[in-house]
Order: sequence, then structure tokens, then C-alpha cells
Amino acid sequence: MSALGTPEAAATFGALDSARIADGEPLDSWSLRAMARSSNLLVSQGEPALSFVWSAELIETGEVPGGLSGFGHLHWVEFLPGPFTITKRAGMETYSVNVILAISGTDAAEIQVGTNATSGLSSRAVFGANNVFECVGNGSNGWQEFSLDGIPADISSSDRISFAIRGRSPIPVRVAPSGAYPTSGTVDQVTGGTSEISGLRQWSQAPNWPTASPNLATTGHAIKIEDSAGRDLWSPRSVIAMGRETVSGSGVTNDLVLYPGLDYAAQSRELHGANYSVIEIPRWQICNVAMWTEDRI
Repeated sequence: MSALGTPEAAATFGALDSARIADGEPLDSWSLRAMARSSNLLVSQGEPALSFVWSAELIETGEVPGGLSGFGHLHWVEFLPGPFTITKRAGMETYSVNVILAISGTDAAEIQVGTNATSGLSSRAVFGANNVFECVGNGSNGWQEFSLDGIPADISSSDRISFAIRGRSPIPVRVAPSGAYPTSGTVDQVTGGTSEISGLRQWSQAPNWPTASPNLATTGHAIKIEDSAGRDLWSPRSVIAMGRETVSGSGVTNDLVLYPGLDYAAQSRELHGANYSVIEIPRWQICNVAMWTEDRI
């Protein structure tokens, strides 16, 4: 048994000697303080909040049963159907999250974690925010671990958690391989006004597109539009669907549906006659997402 008054026995042994706190026996002030410190330590310790696991079989194309993969669209996309309601110890103020992810080559993606304290997910969140972290491939196409600490948490005994991912346009950009569909050309018309959806109309270079060509909405592509000097006229938009074919005097045209849409209505006129190119966007696969509350200091 520790001698009475030995400083911080709990810090040395992890607990008080049971003989010091025998039932019905008087306690000195130091023992009472040590018991309080021990209790405070327990309620301040972090604990697991959630964990998701998917197949760890790496794939380059197609899908694996039980796997989670997708493309790094250039806008935020929830990769888990959320938000998830979790229970936690009240008073815990921050989370840590760890993701095991594979990404193509040296491409990059960003992951955003939404909580009640961050008001959920934001379409305007940027890297550097306290709930956004980046995942940069090391060129191996293999599994890598990425993590972020200090994510704000609701201090109550529950929280609502969401996850979103977006890609970053590769630098330099990778123009899609040539095929039966055009990988570059001149913009005829961009429609959609200020709505979230815009259609990019192609000339009749691919009258059999999309039936005889890859579906750009499911194979990971975006549209980059530049002026004659090579300056970007808008940030690249992800291709999210194939539009309808239209027969006009110049032949058969094909629409692409892009997201996000026009920045403003007049932008449609500014983009007419500009040069477009079809570029590839990153491909990612996730096998684990784990999250836990951090120790309260």
C-alpha cells in the first residue's frame, strides 16, 4: 500500500490502492482529490464513434461486390448515405477521422466531414477548413492512410455525421483518349441559365455517340473550356449524364449534362465559340472510414 501523502499515486499506478479507499473508512483530502482526478480522466478519454469497412480488393475498372469506389467529381458528392446519428460521451469537443483510400496515380481528392458543429456539409468548403483534408496519391495506386484531427463535434451526447468527397483536376490535365467521341472541339451552345444543370452541345463529329462510345457520365470525365489564348473561362465541370440527340441543319448533335451549371445567365453567350476539351478526373476506392472522439484536455 502506498504511503499516505505519496504524490500522484494514481498517475503512477493508474488507480488508487484499494486499501486506501476501503468502504466505511475515513479518507484524507489527497485520496479524495485523486479519486476525483481519476473520474475526470475517465470521462475525458476519447472513444470510437463509428467505423465502416468495405472490400479491400483493389480494382482499376468496374466494380467489386462489397466495394466502395467512384470518381473524384469536381464538386462535393456524399459517398455515404447520411447523415448518421451517433451517440457519444457529452462534453467531447472534437473528432479524429482516418480513411484508407486508393487513388489513381498522383491524383488528389478532398474529403469533408460534416457534423452538427460544422452545420453539416457545405458546397463551399475548401481545403484548409477544420473539417476538410486532402488525399494525394503516391503513384502506387495502392492503399494509403489519410487522417484529420480536431474536427468540431457537437458537445451534447449525440451528433449527426456526414462524409463527402471531391476530386481535384489533375495538373497537368489529362485529355481523354481519342475514340469515336470527340475529345476537343468548339462550343456550340451551353444551356441551363443559372440552374445547376447545363448542357454542352457537341458538333456532329460523333453521330453514333453515345451508343458506340464510352459513356462520359460513367467513366469519369469533366469538361474544360478555354479561350483562344488558353485561359480558363470557367472551372471544369463534371459530366453527370448524356443528353438527348438533336437533329439540326449541321447534322446530329449530342448534349452533355454538366454540374455545376452556369455561374450566371450571360455566361452562355461568353462560352459560345470557345474551345472545349474532355478531361479525365481521378478515380478513388475506399476500404475503411473510422472516426473517434478525441481526448478532452
